[in-house]
Amino acid sequence: MKKIISAVTAAMMMLISAASASASDSNAVPTDYQSALDFYNSSGETAVMKNGKDIAVVLPCFNTEKYRYVLTDSDGYTVNSSDSYYSREADAERGFEVYSISLDSENDIELKFEYYNLEDNEKVPNAEAIELKFNYDGNGEYSADYLPRTAKQAELLIDKGGAVVNENKICIALKAAKGAGYDIFSLNNTQSGSLTGLSEPVLISESSESSDNSVCNMRLIDGNLDTPVGGSEIKIYEYKFDKEGPYNFTFAEKRGENKKYANKIYDIGVFSSESGVEIKSNNEYASGDVTLDGNIDVFDAINIAKFTVDSVNFNSNQEMLADCNMDNTIDVFDAITIARRTVAK
Repeated sequence: MKKIISAVTAAMMMLISAASASASDSNAVPTDYQSALDFYNSSGETAVMKNGKDIAVVLPCFNTEKYRYVLTDSDGYTVNSSDSYYSREADAERGFEVYSISLDSENDIELKFEYYNLEDNEKVPNAEAIELKFNYDGNGEYSADYLPRTAKQAELLIDKGGAVVNENKICIALKAAKGAGYDIFSLNNTQSGSLTGLSEPVLISESSESSDNSVCNMRLIDGNLDTPVGGSEIKIYEYKFDKEGPYNFTFAEKRGENKKYANKIYDIGVFSSESGVEIKSNNEYASGDVTLDGNIDVFDAINIAKFTVDSVNFNSNQEMLADCNMDNTIDVFDAITIARRTVAK
């Protein structure tokens, strides 16, 4: 389905980013399980309170005394309180650890929470640390970093459109099925297909999220910590703009290393100027949509059939979308596949 996101200011994009740049008045330190769950689902692991100095941190956990997140940094903040809330107090159901923290430095601050086995006083192997960064604005106030630093923050960003801008940078978060042979490739980086005026893309981080719908990315099995397999893989890209001008990013979720077909293509249009970066469009195309109109219909089948007899030309994106039966060949069978889908609707 084709989606278009209108241009917005950097401040608004920071607001809707997974990191929740500046919390609304409704954000407060959770005091029970339900409020912690609501906070986590709307803001991720953290949000800055309305005074710009206090933050709430909400981390998924288990109702056990053996495993806990441990705050391993020590500079620039004060822990006002911490508590744990669970869906059921009696057993090892998933819950949340909630921190109320004041940021009292005059620098950017990064909090690092590591998952510990308290009985053995050591970090749990394969349990990823949670890192949260806060930017100091020079007026005694902080905002959460716009760049997603956890799988949950990236997931929230994807739900809001999958891209966020900050001054002369853009951050793009994309999700692909993990373990299903998919990967995400950057195909084109500008309208002209060159990287003029644009720094080489830098993959900031990539994370995995749980395959189930729980609030945790980890689970206990027979008393042992287990990191879920399967689920989704999230990749985060950050780009820096050095010159003014329109740019176009195209990403494809495709199978194999040298295959032509794509399950889905993302096309993001960006305009860079002295006033900053604006997202002009954010389009998503599914396999078979060679007309790039957001619909899969008989016109796509006709165009694929014409392509097989060289009466129309496709660009690289259209070629990947055209191979909808995923046999690495664009032929009449792809047109038939589209026609059958149209009849079945």
